Amino acid sequence: MKLWYTHELAWQDNCLSQGNRRLKLFVEPFIEARRTITKSKVCSVCGKHPSAGRNVSHSHRVTNRTFRPNIQRVTVVEPNGHKHKANVCTKCLKAGKVVRG
Repeated sequence: MKLWYTHELAWQDNCLSQGNRRLKLFVEPFIEARRTITKSKVCSVCGKHPSAGRNVSHSHRVTNRTFRPNIQRVTVVEPNGHKHKANVCTKCLKAGKVVRG
């Protein structure tokens, strides 16, 4: 999933494809880190994740923002009795989709 794919990343990918070794050693780990969403921000039940949007003020000035789900790290009890920690959004907790332990 390519989320934050900017012109800068496109230029870096182009340099990497042309075999620029020095740039490859320095930039490649950062490119992979920016293309993925950290799992701590994703609900393990419904898959809700941060999304991009815009703030619009009263004077209609527009600025970029991100809508972040309210993710909580809770102890979950599986049907077979095993307990483990999971990242769950508060909507799933309120709906009872998860049994807390």
